[in-house]
Amino acid sequence: MVHRYERRPRSADQLVAWTTKEFPRQFDLSAAVIHTDMTKKAYGSTIRGDATRYVVKEGERARFSSYLRNVALNKILLANGKWPFVLDTSLHADVVIGIDVKNNTAAFTLIADGGKIVRFSTSPSRQKEQLLKNQVAQFVSDLIRREKSYFSQRPKQIVIHRDGRAWLSEIEGLKEACSQLVVEDCLDSGWRLTVVEIAKTAPAPLRLFDVKPSGGGTGLHVENPMVGNWVQTAPDEGYVCTTGYPFRIPGTANPLHIRRAAGEMSIEHCLSDVFALSCLTWTRPEGAMRLPISIKLCDRSLFDEAAEYDQDAIEFENAHLQEVAT
Repeated sequence: MVHRYERRPRSADQLVAWTTKEFPRQFDLSAAVIHTDMTKKAYGSTIRGDATRYVVKEGERARFSSYLRNVALNKILLANGKWPFVLDTSLHADVVIGIDVKNNTAAFTLIADGGKIVRFSTSPSRQKEQLLKNQVAQFVSDLIRREKSYFSQRPKQIVIHRDGRAWLSEIEGLKEACSQLVVEDCLDSGWRLTVVEIAKTAPAPLRLFDVKPSGGGTGLHVENPMVGNWVQTAPDEGYVCTTGYPFRIPGTANPLHIRRAAGEMSIEHCLSDVFALSCLTWTRPEGAMRLPISIKLCDRSLFDEAAEYDQDAIEFENAHLQEVAT
């Protein structure tokens, strides 16, 4: 638990970024960080006799309970690789690997057996967005190689979920990794690779909606589409509703834009797997999640770890505060 160093709303805190990046580097320890804000707001002091007790304020109990639940899920379970539930049905892919890059940090998430096997890792990268061929080949090879003993059989259908654009150098690196992994007996010799681009914002936004008779039967009522609805807009492109009815999320459902950048898996199967992985709402089990967990876990890792920070400012400003306090 740390004090808040960065005050801008919804921005990555420099002190948190420093902690999550430097603890593994300096102490070989993984770190998950929470701030003091909620604790300061939720607790108050009471005096009984000569003793002072700190208790949760009556008006903050519900909010504080939700906060603790969120901390347990995101900062303890997920941060330590403990997954609350998995899919009941199989994916069309044997292995799904999510890839994202932010501020010279690359994140990779591997998912297999419907979420029973999940691993994620981050690595420093000199590339801002586009990864090099050899770089991708090494990262993906290492990730699958480490999980070889856990696979029930050698994977054959490999699908990559690339946040944003899949560059040609990355696709070539992925093919090279698969070829090498066959030699090492980590993949089936008949492997098939499909690369899917997942765009958080589409260049041509599309909306789907349901139209139903109104209560009086004289008009029509427009509402959000059912989750899972999808539409193919081109041989290699489509949209899928990962949010919508029956979830009561304010606003209009924003379908996720999917583009097949390489490979032969049908766009219908690509969309189906994206939707299935969006149902692994580990961060908020009772709700809906727009992104598949393959990309969501990358986002979670990169939000703090890939944030830029000023090492000198953190070190010397904190030293100055300690001097003032004493």
